Amino acid sequence: EYMGRKKMFFVFSSQKHLTNRSFVLWRSQINKFHTSVVLRQNGTKIYLPPRKTMLVAIVGRVNVGKSTLFNSMINQNKSIVSAVPGTTRDRVYGEVEWGDWKIGVIDTGGLVYTTPQSQPLLQQQQRKQKSSTKSVQNSSVPEGDYVTEGDIYEPHVRAQAIVALQNADIILMVVDVNDGVLPMDVDVVSLLRCTGKKVLLVVNKCDNEKRELGAHEFASLGVGDPIPISAIHRSGIYSLLNLIVEEYSKAIGYENVDQIGENQSRELTDEEKKEQPMKIAIIGRPNVGKSSILNCIVGSQRALVHDAPGTTRDCVDSFIEWKGHKVIIVDTAGLKQKNRAQDMLEKFSAIQTLKALSQCDVAIIVVDADIGITHQDSRIASYVNDAQKSCLVVCNKWDIHHDHNIAPNKSPKAAYTDAIEHLFLYILPNPPLLFTSAKTGEGVSAIIPAALKIYNQRSHRVPTSELNLILKETTIRQSMPSRKQKHLKLKYITQSGIGTPTFVCFVNDSTLVTDSFNKFFTKLLRERYGFEGIPIKVVFRSTNTPRGEKSN
Repeated sequence: EYMGRKKMFFVFSSQKHLTNRSFVLWRSQINKFHTSVVLRQNGTKIYLPPRKTMLVAIVGRVNVGKSTLFNSMINQNKSIVSAVPGTTRDRVYGEVEWGDWKIGVIDTGGLVYTTPQSQPLLQQQQRKQKSSTKSVQNSSVPEGDYVTEGDIYEPHVRAQAIVALQNADIILMVVDVNDGVLPMDVDVVSLLRCTGKKVLLVVNKCDNEKRELGAHEFASLGVGDPIPISAIHRSGIYSLLNLIVEEYSKAIGYENVDQIGENQSRELTDEEKKEQPMKIAIIGRPNVGKSSILNCIVGSQRALVHDAPGTTRDCVDSFIEWKGHKVIIVDTAGLKQKNRAQDMLEKFSAIQTLKALSQCDVAIIVVDADIGITHQDSRIASYVNDAQKSCLVVCNKWDIHHDHNIAPNKSPKAAYTDAIEHLFLYILPNPPLLFTSAKTGEGVSAIIPAALKIYNQRSHRVPTSELNLILKETTIRQSMPSRKQKHLKLKYITQSGIGTPTFVCFVNDSTLVTDSFNKFFTKLLRERYGFEGIPIKVVFRSTNTPRGEKSN
Protein backbone atom coordinates (compact mmCIF):
# COMPACT_ATOMS: atom_id res chain seq x y z
CA GLU A 1 0.00 0.00 0.00
CA TYR A 2 1.45 3.33 -1.09
CA MET A 3 -0.59 5.68 1.05
CA GLY A 4 1.67 8.68 0.63
CA ARG A 5 1.37 8.53 -3.17
CA LYS A 6 -2.40 8.27 -2.95
CA LYS A 7 -2.49 4.94 -4.77
CA MET A 8 -3.54 1.59 -3.42
CA PHE A 9 -2.68 -1.87 -4.77
CA PHE A 10 -4.39 -5.15 -3.95
CA VAL A 11 -2.85 -8.54 -4.82
CA PHE A 12 -5.17 -11.54 -5.09
CA SER A 13 -4.32 -15.21 -5.43
CA SER A 14 -7.55 -16.30 -7.12
CA GLN A 15 -10.09 -14.85 -9.52
CA LYS A 16 -13.05 -15.49 -7.20
CA HIS A 17 -12.11 -12.55 -4.98
CA LEU A 18 -12.46 -10.07 -7.86
CA THR A 19 -16.23 -9.55 -7.76
CA ASN A 20 -18.29 -6.52 -8.63
CA ARG A 21 -19.59 -6.35 -5.07
CA SER A 22 -16.04 -6.17 -3.78
CA PHE A 23 -15.35 -3.28 -6.15
CA VAL A 24 -18.35 -1.36 -4.79
CA LEU A 25 -17.58 -2.03 -1.12
CA TRP A 26 -13.90 -1.19 -1.39
CA ARG A 27 -14.57 1.84 -3.51
CA SER A 28 -17.04 3.36 -1.03
CA GLN A 29 -14.30 3.37 1.65
CA ILE A 30 -11.09 3.88 -0.31
CA ASN A 31 -12.28 6.89 -2.29
CA LYS A 32 -12.60 8.90 0.91
CA PHE A 33 -8.79 9.03 0.99
CA HIS A 34 -7.48 8.16 -2.47
CA THR A 35 -7.91 9.52 -5.97
CA SER A 36 -7.42 6.18 -7.73
CA VAL A 37 -7.47 2.46 -6.99
CA VAL A 38 -5.42 -0.27 -8.65
CA LEU A 39 -6.15 -3.98 -8.34
CA ARG A 40 -3.54 -6.57 -9.34
CA GLN A 41 -3.92 -10.29 -9.75
CA ASN A 42 -0.86 -12.33 -10.72
CA GLY A 43 0.71 -9.35 -12.44
CA THR A 44 -2.50 -8.25 -14.22
CA LYS A 45 -3.33 -4.62 -13.46
CA ILE A 46 -6.99 -3.53 -13.16
CA TYR A 47 -7.63 0.20 -12.83
CA LEU A 48 -10.57 1.86 -11.13
CA PRO A 49 -10.83 5.56 -12.09
CA PRO A 50 -11.71 8.30 -9.57
CA ARG A 51 -15.30 8.52 -8.38
CA LYS A 52 -17.79 10.13 -10.75
CA THR A 53 -20.11 12.87 -9.53
CA MET A 54 -23.57 14.09 -10.43
CA LEU A 55 -26.12 16.54 -9.05
CA VAL A 56 -29.77 15.65 -8.44
CA ALA A 57 -32.51 18.21 -7.71
CA ILE A 58 -35.72 17.28 -5.87
CA VAL A 59 -38.66 19.45 -6.93
CA GLY A 60 -42.43 19.35 -6.73
CA ARG A 61 -45.38 21.18 -5.25
CA VAL A 62 -45.71 21.86 -1.54
CA ASN A 63 -46.01 19.13 1.09
CA VAL A 64 -45.41 16.06 -1.08
CA GLY A 65 -42.44 14.78 0.99
CA LYS A 66 -39.44 16.30 -0.77
CA SER A 67 -37.50 16.95 2.43
CA THR A 68 -38.30 13.48 3.75
CA LEU A 69 -36.99 11.99 0.51
CA PHE A 70 -33.88 14.19 0.74
CA ASN A 71 -33.12 12.98 4.27
CA SER A 72 -33.73 9.37 3.27
CA MET A 73 -31.37 9.60 0.29
CA ILE A 74 -28.45 11.10 2.24
CA ASN A 75 -29.34 9.09 5.39
CA GLN A 76 -29.21 12.21 7.58
CA ASN A 77 -31.77 14.48 9.21
CA LYS A 78 -30.36 17.58 7.55
CA SER A 79 -33.52 19.14 6.16
CA ILE A 80 -36.34 20.09 8.52
CA VAL A 81 -39.47 17.99 7.99
CA SER A 82 -42.87 19.26 9.10
CA ALA A 83 -46.53 18.89 8.23
CA VAL A 84 -46.70 22.66 7.69
CA PRO A 85 -46.59 23.43 3.95
CA GLY A 86 -43.78 25.71 2.85
CA THR A 87 -41.34 24.62 5.56
CA THR A 88 -38.35 24.49 3.20
CA ARG A 89 -37.45 27.85 1.71
CA ASP A 90 -33.77 27.72 0.71
CA ARG A 91 -31.78 25.16 -1.23
CA VAL A 92 -30.36 22.48 1.05
CA TYR A 93 -27.42 20.42 -0.21
CA GLY A 94 -26.34 16.92 0.76
CA GLU A 95 -24.23 14.05 -0.56
CA VAL A 96 -24.61 10.30 -0.83
CA GLU A 97 -21.95 7.83 -1.95
CA TRP A 98 -23.54 5.12 -4.05
CA GLY A 99 -21.31 2.53 -5.62
CA ASP A 100 -19.00 4.23 -8.10
CA TRP A 101 -20.74 7.60 -7.76
CA LYS A 102 -20.86 10.56 -5.43
CA ILE A 103 -24.36 11.99 -5.81
CA GLY A 104 -25.08 15.54 -4.74
CA VAL A 105 -28.72 16.05 -3.74
CA ILE A 106 -30.57 19.39 -3.58
CA ASP A 107 -33.74 19.85 -1.55
CA THR A 108 -35.94 22.74 -2.70
CA GLY A 109 -39.09 24.47 -1.56
CA GLY A 110 -42.50 23.66 -2.98
CA LEU A 111 -43.40 25.19 -6.34
CA VAL A 112 -46.70 27.06 -6.32
CA TYR A 113 -48.60 28.29 -9.36
CA THR A 114 -51.68 30.46 -9.20
CA THR A 115 -53.29 29.40 -12.45
CA PRO A 116 -57.11 29.40 -12.57
CA GLN A 117 -57.12 25.59 -12.57
CA SER A 118 -54.72 25.09 -9.67
CA GLN A 119 -55.74 27.91 -7.31
CA PRO A 120 -59.07 26.41 -6.04
CA LEU A 121 -57.44 23.04 -5.38
CA LEU A 122 -54.52 24.77 -3.67
CA GLN A 123 -56.81 26.63 -1.30
CA GLN A 124 -58.79 23.48 -0.58
CA GLN A 125 -55.62 21.51 0.13
CA GLN A 126 -54.28 24.22 2.43
CA ARG A 127 -57.49 24.23 4.47
CA LYS A 128 -57.29 20.46 4.82
CA GLN A 129 -53.60 20.55 5.80
CA LYS A 130 -54.19 23.40 8.20
CA SER A 131 -56.90 21.51 10.05
CA SER A 132 -54.81 18.33 10.17
CA THR A 133 -51.80 20.26 11.44
CA LYS A 134 -53.92 21.78 14.21
CA SER A 135 -55.13 18.38 15.31
CA VAL A 136 -51.63 16.93 15.34
CA GLN A 137 -49.84 19.80 17.08
CA ASN A 138 -52.88 20.90 19.11
CA SER A 139 -51.87 24.50 18.51
CA SER A 140 -52.65 27.22 16.04
CA VAL A 141 -50.29 27.62 13.09
CA PRO A 142 -49.50 31.17 11.90
CA GLU A 143 -50.99 32.13 8.58
CA GLY A 144 -47.58 33.21 7.30
CA ASP A 145 -46.33 29.63 7.38
CA TYR A 146 -48.65 28.64 4.54
CA VAL A 147 -47.78 29.19 0.92
CA THR A 148 -50.61 31.32 -0.41
CA GLU A 149 -51.03 33.64 -3.35
CA GLY A 150 -49.75 36.55 -1.28
CA ASP A 151 -46.94 34.68 0.47
CA ILE A 152 -43.93 36.96 0.87
CA TYR A 153 -41.51 34.05 0.44
CA GLU A 154 -43.07 32.47 -2.66
CA PRO A 155 -41.03 34.36 -5.33
CA HIS A 156 -37.78 33.55 -3.56
CA VAL A 157 -38.67 29.86 -3.12
CA ARG A 158 -39.47 29.59 -6.84
CA ALA A 159 -36.22 31.38 -7.77
CA GLN A 160 -34.18 29.01 -5.56
CA ALA A 161 -35.86 25.99 -7.16
CA ILE A 162 -35.10 27.29 -10.66
CA VAL A 163 -31.43 27.71 -9.76
CA ALA A 164 -31.39 24.09 -8.58
CA LEU A 165 -32.95 22.97 -11.86
CA GLN A 166 -30.32 24.84 -13.85
CA ASN A 167 -27.45 23.22 -11.94
CA ALA A 168 -28.86 19.68 -11.73
CA ASP A 169 -27.99 16.74 -13.98
CA ILE A 170 -31.05 14.68 -13.01
CA ILE A 171 -34.39 16.03 -11.76
CA LEU A 172 -36.65 14.14 -9.38
CA MET A 173 -40.24 15.33 -9.57
CA VAL A 174 -42.06 14.24 -6.42
CA VAL A 175 -45.84 13.82 -6.28
CA ASP A 176 -48.25 12.58 -3.62
CA VAL A 177 -50.14 9.37 -4.38
CA ASN A 178 -52.91 10.34 -1.95
CA ASP A 179 -53.83 13.50 -3.87
CA GLY A 180 -53.69 12.04 -7.36
CA VAL A 181 -52.83 14.13 -10.42
CA LEU A 182 -53.48 17.81 -9.73
CA PRO A 183 -53.28 20.80 -12.07
CA MET A 184 -50.35 22.04 -10.01
CA ASP A 185 -48.44 18.88 -10.95
CA VAL A 186 -49.15 19.61 -14.62
CA ASP A 187 -47.76 23.13 -14.13
CA VAL A 188 -44.57 21.75 -12.59
CA VAL A 189 -44.18 19.29 -15.47
CA SER A 190 -44.47 22.14 -17.95
CA LEU A 191 -41.62 23.92 -16.19
CA LEU A 192 -39.44 20.81 -16.10
CA ARG A 193 -39.92 20.15 -19.82
CA CYS A 194 -38.36 23.55 -20.55
CA THR A 195 -35.10 22.47 -18.89
CA GLY A 196 -34.43 19.70 -21.41
CA LYS A 197 -33.00 17.46 -18.68
CA LYS A 198 -33.83 13.93 -17.62
CA VAL A 199 -36.82 13.88 -15.25
CA LEU A 200 -37.69 10.92 -13.01
CA LEU A 201 -41.25 10.85 -11.69
CA VAL A 202 -41.21 9.79 -8.02
CA VAL A 203 -44.58 8.92 -6.46
CA ASN A 204 -44.23 9.29 -2.69
CA LYS A 205 -46.24 7.89 0.23
CA CYS A 206 -46.82 4.48 -1.40
CA ASP A 207 -46.99 2.64 1.91
CA ASN A 208 -49.02 -0.38 0.73
CA GLU A 209 -49.90 -2.35 -2.40
CA LYS A 210 -53.08 -0.38 -3.05
CA ARG A 211 -51.19 2.89 -3.16
CA GLU A 212 -48.47 1.37 -5.35
CA LEU A 213 -51.15 0.43 -7.87
CA GLY A 214 -52.48 3.99 -7.68
CA ALA A 215 -49.06 5.31 -8.68
CA HIS A 216 -49.70 4.28 -12.31
CA GLU A 217 -52.24 7.10 -12.56
CA PHE A 218 -49.34 9.59 -12.75
CA ALA A 219 -48.16 8.13 -16.07
CA SER A 220 -50.60 10.59 -17.65
CA LEU A 221 -48.14 13.39 -16.84
CA GLY A 222 -45.93 12.14 -19.67
CA VAL A 223 -42.54 12.20 -17.92
CA GLY A 224 -41.82 8.49 -17.85
CA ASP A 225 -42.85 5.54 -15.73
CA PRO A 226 -43.85 6.42 -12.14
CA ILE A 227 -41.45 5.21 -9.43
CA PRO A 228 -43.40 4.30 -6.26
CA ILE A 229 -41.55 4.90 -2.99
CA SER A 230 -42.22 5.62 0.67
CA ALA A 231 -39.64 8.15 1.81
CA ILE A 232 -40.60 8.04 5.48
CA HIS A 233 -40.12 4.24 5.56
CA ARG A 234 -37.13 4.32 3.12
CA SER A 235 -39.01 1.92 0.86
CA GLY A 236 -37.72 2.00 -2.72
CA ILE A 237 -34.84 4.40 -1.98
CA TYR A 238 -32.12 1.96 -3.05
CA SER A 239 -33.93 1.19 -6.30
CA LEU A 240 -34.30 4.92 -6.92
CA LEU A 241 -30.56 5.51 -6.43
CA ASN A 242 -29.74 2.67 -8.80
CA LEU A 243 -32.11 4.12 -11.39
CA ILE A 244 -30.55 7.58 -11.03
CA VAL A 245 -27.08 6.17 -11.66
CA GLU A 246 -28.32 4.08 -14.59
CA GLU A 247 -30.12 6.96 -16.30
CA TYR A 248 -27.27 9.43 -15.91
CA SER A 249 -24.71 6.83 -17.02
CA LYS A 250 -26.71 6.33 -20.22
CA ALA A 251 -26.93 10.08 -20.77
CA ILE A 252 -23.15 10.63 -20.60
CA GLY A 253 -22.13 7.27 -22.04
CA TYR A 254 -20.37 6.15 -18.88
CA GLU A 255 -19.39 2.47 -18.69
CA ASN A 256 -20.67 0.43 -15.79
CA VAL A 257 -18.58 -1.23 -13.09
CA ASP A 258 -18.27 -4.48 -15.04
CA GLN A 259 -16.54 -2.66 -17.89
CA ILE A 260 -14.22 -0.52 -15.79
CA GLY A 261 -11.87 -3.39 -15.13
CA GLU A 262 -11.22 -3.79 -18.86
CA ASN A 263 -9.67 -0.32 -19.11
CA GLN A 264 -6.08 -1.40 -18.46
CA SER A 265 -4.35 1.03 -20.81
CA ARG A 266 -5.31 4.19 -18.92
CA GLU A 267 -2.43 5.86 -17.06
CA LEU A 268 -2.60 6.28 -13.32
CA THR A 269 -3.13 9.77 -11.97
CA ASP A 270 -0.86 11.24 -9.28
CA GLU A 271 -2.93 14.18 -8.04
CA GLU A 272 -2.19 15.56 -4.64
CA LYS A 273 -4.70 15.08 -1.91
CA LYS A 274 -6.86 18.14 -1.70
CA GLU A 275 -7.01 20.01 1.56
CA GLN A 276 -10.14 19.85 3.63
CA PRO A 277 -12.13 23.08 3.34
CA MET A 278 -12.55 25.37 6.32
CA LYS A 279 -16.10 25.26 7.65
CA ILE A 280 -17.62 28.47 8.98
CA ALA A 281 -20.95 28.69 10.83
CA ILE A 282 -22.75 32.05 10.99
CA ILE A 283 -24.85 32.18 14.16
CA GLY A 284 -26.72 34.83 16.09
CA ARG A 285 -30.13 36.10 17.13
CA PRO A 286 -32.96 36.30 14.58
CA ASN A 287 -32.93 39.21 12.15
CA VAL A 288 -29.36 40.37 12.77
CA GLY A 289 -28.32 39.97 9.11
CA LYS A 290 -26.77 36.49 8.96
CA SER A 291 -28.26 35.61 5.56
CA SER A 292 -27.41 39.05 4.18
CA ILE A 293 -23.78 38.55 5.18
CA LEU A 294 -23.75 35.14 3.45
CA ASN A 295 -25.21 36.59 0.25
CA CYS A 296 -22.72 39.45 0.32
CA ILE A 297 -19.77 37.06 0.70
CA VAL A 298 -20.82 34.64 -2.05
CA GLY A 299 -22.02 37.45 -4.34
CA SER A 300 -25.46 36.00 -5.04
CA GLN A 301 -28.88 35.50 -3.44
CA ARG A 302 -27.94 32.18 -1.87
CA ALA A 303 -30.25 32.54 1.15
CA LEU A 304 -33.64 34.13 1.59
CA VAL A 305 -33.51 37.64 3.09
CA HIS A 306 -36.53 39.37 4.60
CA ASP A 307 -37.32 41.82 7.38
CA ALA A 308 -39.47 39.23 9.18
CA PRO A 309 -37.57 37.40 11.95
CA GLY A 310 -37.18 33.64 11.56
CA THR A 311 -36.94 33.69 7.77
CA THR A 312 -34.13 31.10 7.66
CA ARG A 313 -35.09 27.64 8.89
CA ASP A 314 -32.66 25.12 7.40
CA CYS A 315 -28.89 25.37 7.55
CA VAL A 316 -27.74 26.65 4.14
CA ASP A 317 -24.28 25.52 2.96
CA SER A 318 -22.28 27.53 0.44
CA PHE A 319 -18.90 26.62 -1.04
CA ILE A 320 -16.46 29.35 -2.12
CA GLU A 321 -12.78 29.68 -2.94
CA TRP A 322 -10.92 32.66 -1.50
CA LYS A 323 -7.38 33.14 -2.80
CA GLY A 324 -6.85 29.42 -3.21
CA HIS A 325 -8.49 28.48 0.10
CA LYS A 326 -11.62 26.36 0.06
CA VAL A 327 -14.30 27.54 2.45
CA ILE A 328 -17.76 26.20 3.35
CA ILE A 329 -20.04 28.84 4.90
CA VAL A 330 -23.14 27.66 6.76
CA ASP A 331 -25.99 30.11 7.32
CA THR A 332 -28.08 29.07 10.31
CA ALA A 333 -31.44 29.95 11.80
CA GLY A 334 -31.60 32.61 14.49
CA LEU A 335 -31.42 31.38 18.07
CA LYS A 336 -34.22 32.65 20.27
CA GLN A 337 -34.56 32.37 24.01
CA LYS A 338 -35.84 28.94 24.98
CA ASN A 339 -39.02 30.27 26.53
CA ARG A 340 -39.86 32.15 23.31
CA ALA A 341 -39.43 29.24 20.87
CA GLN A 342 -43.06 28.21 20.67
CA ASP A 343 -43.66 26.03 17.62
CA MET A 344 -41.81 22.87 16.63
CA LEU A 345 -40.23 24.43 13.54
CA GLU A 346 -38.30 26.92 15.66
CA LYS A 347 -37.15 24.14 17.97
CA PHE A 348 -36.00 22.01 15.03
CA SER A 349 -34.18 25.00 13.56
CA ALA A 350 -32.39 25.61 16.86
CA ILE A 351 -31.28 21.97 16.97
CA GLN A 352 -29.91 22.23 13.42
CA THR A 353 -28.07 25.45 14.33
CA LEU A 354 -26.38 23.90 17.35
CA LYS A 355 -25.45 20.88 15.24
CA ALA A 356 -23.85 23.14 12.62
CA LEU A 357 -21.95 24.88 15.43
CA SER A 358 -20.58 21.57 16.70
CA GLN A 359 -19.33 20.65 13.21
CA CYS A 360 -17.72 23.97 12.22
CA ASP A 361 -14.10 25.08 12.51
CA VAL A 362 -14.77 28.79 13.08
CA ALA A 363 -18.00 30.35 14.39
CA ILE A 364 -19.04 33.87 13.40
CA ILE A 365 -21.26 35.48 16.04
CA VAL A 366 -23.34 38.25 14.44
CA VAL A 367 -24.74 41.01 16.66
CA ASP A 368 -27.03 43.89 15.74
CA ALA A 369 -25.32 47.28 16.02
CA ASP A 370 -28.65 49.10 15.87
CA ILE A 371 -30.16 47.27 18.85
CA GLY A 372 -26.96 46.77 20.78
CA ILE A 373 -25.62 43.87 22.80
CA THR A 374 -28.31 41.80 24.50
CA HIS A 375 -28.40 39.00 27.02
CA GLN A 376 -29.23 36.53 24.26
CA ASP A 377 -25.94 37.43 22.54
CA SER A 378 -24.03 36.41 25.65
CA ARG A 379 -26.07 33.19 25.80
CA ILE A 380 -25.08 32.40 22.19
CA ALA A 381 -21.47 33.16 23.09
CA SER A 382 -21.74 30.61 25.89
CA TYR A 383 -22.90 28.02 23.34
CA VAL A 384 -19.73 28.68 21.34
CA ASN A 385 -17.59 28.45 24.47
CA ASP A 386 -19.22 25.17 25.54
CA ALA A 387 -18.56 23.72 22.10
CA GLN A 388 -14.88 24.82 22.37
CA LYS A 389 -15.01 26.52 18.98
CA SER A 390 -12.85 29.31 17.62
CA CYS A 391 -14.86 32.41 16.87
CA LEU A 392 -15.00 36.05 15.85
CA VAL A 393 -17.69 38.66 16.49
CA VAL A 394 -19.27 40.63 13.61
CA CYS A 395 -21.14 43.81 14.53
CA ASN A 396 -23.55 44.12 11.60
CA LYS A 397 -25.83 46.98 10.48
CA TRP A 398 -23.14 49.51 11.31
CA ASP A 399 -24.52 51.87 8.64
CA ILE A 400 -27.71 52.44 10.65
CA HIS A 401 -26.38 52.05 14.18
CA HIS A 402 -27.42 54.51 16.87
CA ASP A 403 -25.26 55.66 19.74
CA HIS A 404 -27.03 54.21 22.77
CA ASN A 405 -24.98 56.43 25.10
CA ILE A 406 -22.71 53.50 25.86
CA ALA A 407 -19.72 55.78 26.44
CA PRO A 408 -20.18 59.47 25.56
CA ASN A 409 -16.46 60.19 25.78
CA LYS A 410 -15.48 57.49 23.27
CA SER A 411 -15.96 56.89 19.59
CA PRO A 412 -18.82 54.53 18.61
CA LYS A 413 -16.48 51.73 17.57
CA ALA A 414 -14.40 52.04 20.73
CA ALA A 415 -17.56 52.07 22.85
CA TYR A 416 -18.92 48.94 21.16
CA THR A 417 -15.56 47.24 21.47
CA ASP A 418 -15.45 47.89 25.21
CA ALA A 419 -19.06 46.77 25.62
CA ILE A 420 -18.49 43.50 23.77
CA GLU A 421 -15.25 42.81 25.62
CA HIS A 422 -16.97 43.48 28.94
CA LEU A 423 -19.96 41.26 28.06
CA PHE A 424 -17.88 38.40 26.62
CA LEU A 425 -14.95 38.79 29.03
CA TYR A 426 -15.58 35.55 30.91
CA ILE A 427 -17.19 33.70 28.01
CA LEU A 428 -15.20 34.06 24.78
CA PRO A 429 -11.41 33.83 24.36
CA ASN A 430 -10.66 37.44 23.29
CA PRO A 431 -12.39 37.21 19.89
CA PRO A 432 -11.60 39.64 17.04
CA LEU A 433 -14.32 42.24 16.39
CA LEU A 434 -15.38 43.41 12.92
CA PHE A 435 -17.83 46.20 12.04
CA THR A 436 -19.81 45.45 8.88
CA SER A 437 -22.84 46.44 6.86
CA ALA A 438 -24.18 43.64 4.70
CA LYS A 439 -26.46 46.13 2.95
CA THR A 440 -23.64 48.36 1.69
CA GLY A 441 -20.88 45.73 1.78
CA GLU A 442 -18.76 47.70 4.23
CA GLY A 443 -16.32 45.50 6.12
CA VAL A 444 -17.71 42.21 4.77
CA SER A 445 -14.57 41.49 2.75
CA ALA A 446 -12.57 41.26 6.00
CA ILE A 447 -14.61 38.36 7.42
CA ILE A 448 -13.04 35.50 5.46
CA PRO A 449 -9.42 36.70 6.00
CA ALA A 450 -10.08 37.04 9.73
CA ALA A 451 -11.63 33.56 9.87
CA LEU A 452 -8.70 32.07 7.94
CA LYS A 453 -6.24 33.72 10.32
CA ILE A 454 -8.01 32.13 13.27
CA TYR A 455 -8.21 28.80 11.43
CA ASN A 456 -4.45 28.79 10.78
CA GLN A 457 -3.63 29.79 14.35
CA ARG A 458 -5.51 26.76 15.62
CA SER A 459 -2.78 24.55 14.12
CA HIS A 460 0.11 26.61 15.53
CA ARG A 461 2.45 24.59 17.73
CA VAL A 462 4.69 26.42 20.20
CA PRO A 463 8.17 24.92 20.77
CA THR A 464 8.73 23.50 24.23
CA SER A 465 11.82 25.64 24.75
CA GLU A 466 9.80 28.83 24.31
CA LEU A 467 7.08 27.59 26.63
CA ASN A 468 9.57 26.93 29.38
CA LEU A 469 10.77 30.52 29.10
CA ILE A 470 7.20 31.60 29.86
CA LEU A 471 7.38 29.61 33.10
CA LYS A 472 10.33 31.70 34.22
CA GLU A 473 8.49 34.88 33.30
CA THR A 474 5.46 33.68 35.26
CA THR A 475 7.47 33.21 38.44
CA ILE A 476 8.71 36.81 38.10
CA ARG A 477 5.40 38.49 37.32
CA GLN A 478 3.06 36.48 39.55
CA SER A 479 3.32 35.20 43.09
CA MET A 480 2.84 31.47 43.35
CA PRO A 481 -0.27 30.13 45.13
CA SER A 482 0.36 28.41 48.41
CA ARG A 483 -1.42 26.43 51.11
CA LYS A 484 -0.10 25.50 54.56
CA GLN A 485 3.33 26.91 53.75
CA LYS A 486 3.50 24.79 50.59
CA HIS A 487 4.11 26.87 47.43
CA LEU A 488 3.32 25.95 43.85
CA LYS A 489 6.42 25.16 41.78
CA LEU A 490 6.34 25.20 37.98
CA LYS A 491 8.69 22.59 36.52
CA TYR A 492 8.15 22.38 32.75
CA ILE A 493 5.42 22.73 30.12
CA THR A 494 4.68 21.28 26.68
CA GLN A 495 1.94 21.56 24.07
CA SER A 496 0.03 18.30 23.67
CA GLY A 497 -2.64 19.22 21.12
CA ILE A 498 -3.72 21.59 18.38
CA GLY A 499 -7.14 22.58 17.03
CA THR A 500 -8.00 23.47 20.61
CA PRO A 501 -4.44 24.29 21.75
CA THR A 502 -3.79 22.20 24.84
CA PHE A 503 -0.82 22.80 27.13
CA VAL A 504 0.28 20.44 29.89
CA CYS A 505 2.18 22.10 32.72
CA PHE A 506 3.90 19.85 35.25
CA VAL A 507 3.99 21.16 38.80
CA ASN A 508 4.83 19.82 42.24
CA ASP A 509 1.17 19.72 43.37
CA SER A 510 -1.73 20.42 41.01
CA THR A 511 -4.14 20.99 43.90
CA LEU A 512 -2.37 24.29 44.63
CA VAL A 513 -3.43 25.80 41.31
CA THR A 514 -6.19 28.41 41.70
CA ASP A 515 -8.61 29.74 39.10
CA SER A 516 -7.03 33.18 39.18
CA PHE A 517 -3.59 31.72 38.50
CA ASN A 518 -4.99 29.61 35.66
CA LYS A 519 -6.58 32.71 34.07
CA PHE A 520 -3.35 34.67 34.46
CA PHE A 521 -1.29 31.95 32.84
CA THR A 522 -3.79 31.60 29.95
CA LYS A 523 -3.76 35.37 29.43
CA LEU A 524 0.04 35.31 29.35
CA LEU A 525 -0.02 32.67 26.61
CA ARG A 526 -2.39 34.84 24.57
CA GLU A 527 -0.22 37.91 24.99
CA ARG A 528 2.80 36.04 23.72
CA TYR A 529 1.37 33.87 20.93
CA GLY A 530 -1.96 35.44 20.01
CA PHE A 531 -4.61 32.72 19.80
CA GLU A 532 -7.27 35.41 19.42
CA GLY A 533 -10.72 33.89 19.32
CA ILE A 534 -9.31 30.41 20.00
CA PRO A 535 -10.08 28.50 23.21
CA ILE A 536 -6.97 27.44 25.10
CA LYS A 537 -6.86 24.54 27.52
CA VAL A 538 -4.15 24.44 30.20
CA VAL A 539 -3.80 21.24 32.22
CA PHE A 540 -1.75 21.30 35.42
CA ARG A 541 -0.42 17.89 36.31
CA SER A 542 1.54 16.82 39.36
CA THR A 543 4.84 15.12 38.63
CA ASN A 544 4.13 12.54 41.33
CA THR A 545 0.59 11.84 40.02
CA PRO A 546 0.36 8.20 38.84
CA ARG A 547 -0.68 7.72 35.23
CA GLY A 548 -4.41 7.39 34.91
CA GLU A 549 -5.09 9.42 38.06
CA LYS A 550 -7.09 12.59 37.51
CA SER A 551 -5.27 15.93 37.87
CA ASN A 552 -6.38 19.59 37.63
